[in-house]
Amino acid sequence: EKLNNIHFVGAGREKTIIITDYNAFKYSGNPAPCLWSFNECKNISFRDLSFSIFPYFSMRSPKAQEGVFMLSFGANDGVQVINTLFDQGRISICFWGLNKNSRVVDCDVRNTGADAIKFDSCVDTLAAYNYIECANDDGFSGLEMKAGTARNNVFINNTMVYNKGWGRGIAISGK
Repeated sequence: EKLNNIHFVGAGREKTIIITDYNAFKYSGNPAPCLWSFNECKNISFRDLSFSIFPYFSMRSPKAQEGVFMLSFGANDGVQVINTLFDQGRISICFWGLNKNSRVVDCDVRNTGADAIKFDSCVDTLAAYNYIECANDDGFSGLEMKAGTARNNVFINNTMVYNKGWGRGIAISGK
């Protein structure tokens, strides 16, 4: 919490891979665990990395409350996630309320149990040039939730392929 100017830079998505061993059958995930969670931080970035969860256990059809949130953000200012690959997990990139000035650009998200990229109750966010494949819920979420107003959230030039679940390609509300 309350970190400033922290940057995680890999040597490329093929070379810097963060692997998490998670056994969904032993841990119910209620509440769902977060691999990395950042709250009330400023100027945080992730670039040229890959995140993956092993063993693969078909996160496209999780049980209720099952799965891991890879990156979780709450009340941050200036988060950037660039050229990063996410495979498996519950929600890969999750901005829970009160985030502002955040960017997710040129990322690949595959095989999520729920939303691929979530900007709920956020202000001045951008999701651009991302590729989403096999999200089990919303591919992109920019909803106004209990945490506060959703305003000026932009989703542009993204691609989504094969949304297996019951969610939408893009879910947006707010201003």
